[in-house]
Amino acid sequence: MKRLGLALLSLGIGLFAIEWGLRRWYPFRGLIYQLDPVCLHTTIPGARRIQPMPAWAGGGRNRIVIGPEGYRGVSLADLDGRARLIVVGDSFVMAENVAYEDSLPARLEVHLGGEYAVIGLAASGYGPDQELLRLEREWEVLRPARILLVLCATNDHGDLVRNKLFRFDDAGELRPARWRFGEDLKDFFARARRRARSPVLLRLVRSLLDHDTEDRPASDRAGFIPLYLAAGEQEWQDYVGGDPVVRDLLRDYYDADLAVDPESPSAKGKRALMRAVLARWGADMKKRGVPLSIVIVPSAVDLDPTFGIRVDPEQYPAYDPRAQSQALVEEAPDTAPVLNLFELFAAHEPRELFVGREDIHWNARGIDLAAEEIARWLRAGS
Repeated sequence: MKRLGLALLSLGIGLFAIEWGLRRWYPFRGLIYQLDPVCLHTTIPGARRIQPMPAWAGGGRNRIVIGPEGYRGVSLADLDGRARLIVVGDSFVMAENVAYEDSLPARLEVHLGGEYAVIGLAASGYGPDQELLRLEREWEVLRPARILLVLCATNDHGDLVRNKLFRFDDAGELRPARWRFGEDLKDFFARARRRARSPVLLRLVRSLLDHDTEDRPASDRAGFIPLYLAAGEQEWQDYVGGDPVVRDLLRDYYDADLAVDPESPSAKGKRALMRAVLARWGADMKKRGVPLSIVIVPSAVDLDPTFGIRVDPEQYPAYDPRAQSQALVEEAPDTAPVLNLFELFAAHEPRELFVGREDIHWNARGIDLAAEEIARWLRAGS
């Protein structure tokens, strides 16, 4: 019995050590986001997770580490006295598909020669409305010297409609709106929390038993655009109808209405909403006395001829691949210089700059190309 007890104790200690090591170094299916009463969702300080990449995207397992203040890859307490450049954005800045050293904040710091300590304020699924509210809340913690706002041409217009954080009042002024989380959304995050609390070793075993895989066959790209148009129209009708329920935060899609039907009510409405939100960005940064610069990331849909989602110009003769990016240029406030990366990416073999298939995100090569150009642009006085 004594030997059995010692054996069980040793087994328990061994399992504890394995679990500790997995949580720290291989937090499979960990949770890094939580619901938030101000900006809908935010990062969890100190959280970790593994982001697996499919074989066709190079494979690999990226370890996502959120610092103690909620920013990927950095702890503010460890920074030196350099001025801080805050890069604000969505999944393109969060860059869960690459290692942190290949992310935009990290590469931008390198290309700027260490002139700034670069910090990414980002979360997958963010829109510029969420980004502004979070920046306002965390301003005193971050103490920015300048702000770089990264806008995603693919879906940032639609994010404003899905998020329902702002609406126009009867006088046409942008105002904070009343909203509430949908029950399905709350249940999704609750299930994710429960899963994240379970042993990592158990999650791995279940994944193996379920034959879980990240590799999926490419979808029929011809069928996406009608679905996106229908979904965008329904979301717009919900928004203008006053529906306060926020139903999704982490799943976005291509804003097809802006690209193929720019005169539709949804396209015009999204543009007006974006113009007002970015005007608030400009006014807020001007009031705080901090320079704001804006970078626009073009869509893989509009650039990569091999991408899994494409628009057929014969079916949609009004399609303009530059429409989404150009809309953001026109909607930006006069006080903020704008760098549109569309032409740069178009001139550098676009199929080599994005993850591909149906993943819209830029890869490490695309990130570094953008970081080098942004650094040059900032040094030139933008």
